Amino acid sequence: SNMHTSVEVLWRLLQRTGLQAEVAALENAEPIDPGGAIGGLSEQYLRGLSSSLLEIRVLSAAVGSEGEKLIGVVISRTQLAVRLSAVEVEQGYGVLQAGLLRELRLQRQSESLDLVIFELAEEGDGEGLQPIRWREDPAVIFERVLSLSPGDSGAGMQLSSMGVISRVGWNEPRVRAVLGVDLEEVETSAGRGLRVQQTTPNGPAAGRLFGGDILVGVGNEQIGTREQFGRLLGRLQPGDRLRLELQRGADLQSVGLRAGWNPGEQFERSEFLDGRAGRVSERRTGFVGVIQHDIPVEPQSCPSLLLDWRGLPIGLTIARRARESSLAIPAMAVQRLMSGADGN
Repeated sequence: SNMHTSVEVLWRLLQRTGLQAEVAALENAEPIDPGGAIGGLSEQYLRGLSSSLLEIRVLSAAVGSEGEKLIGVVISRTQLAVRLSAVEVEQGYGVLQAGLLRELRLQRQSESLDLVIFELAEEGDGEGLQPIRWREDPAVIFERVLSLSPGDSGAGMQLSSMGVISRVGWNEPRVRAVLGVDLEEVETSAGRGLRVQQTTPNGPAAGRLFGGDILVGVGNEQIGTREQFGRLLGRLQPGDRLRLELQRGADLQSVGLRAGWNPGEQFERSEFLDGRAGRVSERRTGFVGVIQHDIPVEPQSCPSLLLDWRGLPIGLTIARRARESSLAIPAMAVQRLMSGADGN
C-alpha cells in the first residue's frame, strides 16, 4: 500500500497486467524534468497559489489547548478549509490576512475527510481573499503530482519534488481510538456522571485527568453512562480532538484531549518504523474517497495544495499516512462539503 513508484516500475507493472495502450503511452512519453518549475510555470504563478494558504489563529485560548499552527485554504470569497483534527470547534478562530485578523465562524465539518469549513463572520469581509481555482477533471491513477505548502516561518512557499498518485477513491480503514482512562458510573448532586478511577501511564489522558474527576459532558453533549461515552468515542479516530467537561472537587473545568492509538494496533501497523522517515500525521485513518500519493508532506503543513504537473490544483493533502504515502481530499469532495451537500 506504501507504493513508491517510478516510470520504470509502472512500465513493468502495466506489462504484467497486459494494458498495452498504457504501456505504449509510457514508452512514447517525454520525460518530465523534476528540477524545473512545474510545466515551466513562473514563480509569480506559484506565489499566486500560495496566497490562498493563510494562517489561522485562536482568538481566545482555552485550558489544555496545544497552540498548533493552523493552515487555512481559501476555497471561496468567504470560506476557508482547515484540518478538523487541528481545531477545537468550541473555540473562536480568525484568519490572518494582510496583517489583519478576521474573525471566523464554523460553518460545517466532515469527520470522514478531517476537514472543517469556516466562513468569515462579517458579511462583505472577503475583500482581498484569493480562492483556489480547481482543475475541472478529477485526479487519475499514475498521474504525476506536486505539493505546495507554506514555508516553515509561515511566509513564502515550499514546492515538493514530483510524486505520483497510486490510488483514487480510496477508503482508509477506521481504527479504534482510545483515551487511556478507567471510568465508573456515579450519582452526583447534579445528576449522573463518570468518575475517573485511573489513567494509563503515557496515555492521552495521563496528566490531564486525575482520579476522582467526574466527567459530565463531551463538547456540547452531556454524558452519564459508560455506554454513552463509548458511542461518542467510537465516532473518533486516533488524532481527533475532544473537549471534556468535568467536575474536579468543587470546580467545573473544561479539558482538551487528543484521542490516541491502541498500543497493540499501532505496533502491528509498524507506525514506529514509519516515524524514522519523518513524522506521520496524528490523524491518518478513517478517510473516505481520498487520493493516495507518495509525496512526504509535513503533517503541520496540512492541508496543502495537491497540484498536477501543470500546476493546476486537484485536491488538498490532508495527512501523511506513512513513509511513502500521503492522503489528499479530491477537489470535488471539497466543493461538495463547501456547498453543504456533504458533511456533518
